[in-house]
Amino acid sequence: MTSSSFGSQGPTSRVKKTSRTCSNESILAEDEAEDDSDVGTLNIKSEAHSDAESEAESHDTTESLLCLDPTAHLVYTKTGSVRLTDQNIELRKVIQCGILEVKAYIAFEHGYPDLITKNVYTRNILLKAAQYHAAAPIEKQMQTDDEYLLALTNLIDARASLFRSDIKEVTSKSIIGYFCLGGSDSNAIIDQLLASHSYIFPQAFDKPYQMQPVFLILHEVFFKQFSQRFCNIAKNKGGRPEIPIPMLAIVCTAICATLLAKRNKSSDDFKFTGNQFLDIYNHHVSLLGSIKKKVPIKFHKMMSDIYEEVNRFCHSISGAYDQDDSLSFLDLDGMDDE
Repeated sequence: MTSSSFGSQGPTSRVKKTSRTCSNESILAEDEAEDDSDVGTLNIKSEAHSDAESEAESHDTTESLLCLDPTAHLVYTKTGSVRLTDQNIELRKVIQCGILEVKAYIAFEHGYPDLITKNVYTRNILLKAAQYHAAAPIEKQMQTDDEYLLALTNLIDARASLFRSDIKEVTSKSIIGYFCLGGSDSNAIIDQLLASHSYIFPQAFDKPYQMQPVFLILHEVFFKQFSQRFCNIAKNKGGRPEIPIPMLAIVCTAICATLLAKRNKSSDDFKFTGNQFLDIYNHHVSLLGSIKKKVPIKFHKMMSDIYEEVNRFCHSISGAYDQDDSLSFLDLDGMDDE
């Protein structure tokens, strides 16, 4: 699948929901709920006709459940949740494909989409994933069963949150040594870094965003997962590809969030959510957009230089650091021979 997976889908007709397909208990619970919902509803048809129609609907619903393709069968836990590992292979492929596409959306499109946008793109991603794997029964079930689709989107959303947590964790490990935050003067250093978002500068103010923690985070979180996408980007950019603005923005948001957490003595497991950090993310998106608009040539050079540094990092990495850079700090002649 490619970024085209995020194309819009037309509205689908809403049909009668079926709860937890292939479960007799859940079918019974749904039928009882539907019977209760009919109470107090105006019925202008004759009673006999209404009973016959109700029996027909019940027969059609039961028949559709019994005829459900096994590949579309969704397994629930005792608590009513859905786990990836419990599903059959075909459904698991669709879900895994959807998870990767949601991560790509966060990386390449928007780090913190609003609720309406999120609901639309997760639905479209799952439908595209089913089409990509030629899983027609799963696609049909998503189109006709709202609860089935909701269960899958909730699972996808949970993995999106975990992906942001991964970004935060890699960031936390990357910036401590670089910014020398282990000493007694850590708070003073953090205050200086947070002032006017100075953490985006390495040592010179003419090279924003171009520092080792940024390269390392981009490599560990994004380049490892989306290597093929970056290859496609490189082909389309004539050999001078750029780091996407949303990707760089969420990396810098994670740096800022980590600094704030350490300044406030917060635990490392703080929530890296849009509710708390959307303004910081939007600041970086806006700043990068302004640079692109005012000095497009310099912007292209900056973003392509970052891409090249991360790409070089991929080929020369040893552990977590570039081996040549580390050796430059050592006095090899002064080391003991024995």
